[in-house]
Amino acid sequence: MRVNAKTGALLQRILWHIRWALLLFIILFSVIAWMVSVDILPFLCVQGITWAVYFFLGQWEGYFECRANCSL
Repeated sequence: MRVNAKTGALLQRILWHIRWALLLFIILFSVIAWMVSVDILPFLCVQGITWAVYFFLGQWEGYFECRANCSL
């Protein structure tokens, strides 16, 4: 399957925004669950926040690395 450059760049941007939105959702969900839930162990919420922030920062690093080395 061949994709031209413009379509590839558009799909890449869409996928990056979807991943960022999912990570932000996980962060917000974990923070809200940590504040209001009594049935979930606090460690699980903190772990969810930590992993989401870790992957979110990885996304930002990849974004800026790509912006420095290539054009989206």
